[in-house]
Amino acid sequence: MRVGLIATAVVASFFLFGLATQVNAAPVTNKPIQPGAPLGWGYPAWCTQGFIFRDTAGTWYGSTAAHCYNVGDFVINTQAGDWFGQVVVSDATIDFALFKIFSDKVALVSPSVRHWGGPTGTATPADVQVNDRVAIFGYPLGTGDGYPVANANLNYAEGRLGLARGISNGLALYTGPDINGDSGGPLLLHKNGLAFGLVAATHINSDDLANPALDEGPSIQTAISRMAAAGYSLTLQTAPFYPVPL
Repeated sequence: MRVGLIATAVVASFFLFGLATQVNAAPVTNKPIQPGAPLGWGYPAWCTQGFIFRDTAGTWYGSTAAHCYNVGDFVINTQAGDWFGQVVVSDATIDFALFKIFSDKVALVSPSVRHWGGPTGTATPADVQVNDRVAIFGYPLGTGDGYPVANANLNYAEGRLGLARGISNGLALYTGPDINGDSGGPLLLHKNGLAFGLVAATHINSDDLANPALDEGPSIQTAISRMAAAGYSLTLQTAPFYPVPL
């Protein structure tokens, strides 16, 4: 995850600006390959899986942040027990990577976001209002690489909520309690389950005491467009969404 300075101001902003954190899980069956599942071998994971797609030929694809993998890299996690895909596009401009899921691993795939369910579709800029709640799920590193856990009492493997700032220049902008390891994880609009973006860069202005920290990642609408330009015509795979009453 690309990250700015994680300061005490960031921790305070999670609560001062009304960001809910741990919430009860929805009835979602966990699969090794699905949005919100870990990437990497063992625990902690080094990144998180994003949304699932299919192309016009019916081939399955997964996604994550581009800074997690290069083109040609194989993807794996402990739950799958083996390599289950290979990166075909890594777009550093928007920090989005697409990996092809091996045909013999398709039975391990679910499009449903862990904890939350969804996505129900793809969010456009018109769908996003400032301070809309953003549903987040991922597998952060916690302590490590010199970055502290934002709050030692939080279980970051629970569902978390942030606040949307909008979609601008192809990026999903929001404020949320996410840290290293969440990179590539799914972002949903809590009000309707639309796919908002992926976690990529966090706490960009965390040294600015006057403003809450800003997070950003590729918007899914932009990612689909960029993948089409790269030769991959993709359809987002959807699933029922289970919003938590607020």
